[in-house]
Amino acid sequence: MQKEDIKEILIDFGLSEHEALVYLSSLTLGPSTVSKIAKHSGVKRTTVYPVIESLKKRGIMNIEIKGIKKLFVAENPEKLESIID
Repeated sequence: MQKEDIKEILIDFGLSEHEALVYLSSLTLGPSTVSKIAKHSGVKRTTVYPVIESLKKRGIMNIEIKGIKKLFVAENPEKLESIID
């Protein structure tokens, strides 16, 4: 399955396009900074912050603190279906 197909499925689940792009990028990258997620997803860095907040509220994104850095981590996709239901 290609990235575009997965993005469409996430949108069908109720995520916005930006939420789907940020979530997919976070899954691909693993624990990452907002800058890395923005660069990988193609979503502006200033937009990524509120998108991550929205994903955190949905329970599919978390924050890890490593020293002084905040790293953002996507939850396992298996958890996605039960959270969105």
